[in-house]
Amino acid sequence: MNLTESPGQEIIDRLSTYIDVPINLMNPKGIIIASTNKARVHHLHEGAKQVASTQAPCTIYPNDLQNYKNTQAGVNLPVFHRGKLTGVVGLTRHPDDVTQAAGMTQGSVEITLDQIYLQRQAFYEERQWIQ
Repeated sequence: MNLTESPGQEIIDRLSTYIDVPINLMNPKGIIIASTNKARVHHLHEGAKQVASTQAPCTIYPNDLQNYKNTQAGVNLPVFHRGKLTGVVGLTRHPDDVTQAAGMTQGSVEITLDQIYLQRQAFYEERQWIQ
């Protein structure tokens, strides 16, 4: 289950009520699919692209910005679902200020994807019983 715009934006909208920092969700190709800053949606995020290729966090400090196109200082973390990279979550601000919140956001996104998956599975199973 890959992150897509529809559930992605709903996840961002809900999380942004609890955390006062810009949040982006990117697909496995590094394209921003949901954001608290709607102007960034549909643009390539070089930090997310790196995360997707390495499946490891990418921390971008202010002095690193010249190395990453269309990025801001912050923390970008891989999002996994059922053992597969499904996207990247990024929080914008100085990494020292958002690292913990980024981890919590990553966990929240992964839990949400698990819940969506389980709901779809239950719906599918219920339909099988009806037929």
